[in-house]
Amino acid sequence: MITPNGDRKNDLALFCFDNFSDSGVAGKVFTLLGGEVASMTLVRTPLAGCPGGALPQYMTWDGRTIEGNVANGLYVYRIEAEGKFYVGTLLVVR
Repeated sequence: MITPNGDRKNDLALFCFDNFSDSGVAGKVFTLLGGEVASMTLVRTPLAGCPGGALPQYMTWDGRTIEGNVANGLYVYRIEAEGKFYVGTLLVVR
């Protein structure tokens, strides 16, 4: 669950991982009906609380699209890495 209201508490979704082969990674967020909402941002720097391996990386989503904030509700995330997909849901509460 994220609560993107600017109070710096749960304002964004954060997905931490080690990318040992430094392969391409992409993440997207969709509505429950499959409409694309946003692309996640890939960050290639260490972050406290994330794995500290050889190539630590993380992806984020701040509850926004290019046009602005998304509505409250349930969204689907999909992260693709090395030909595999990792899928789950995110709840946005404002």
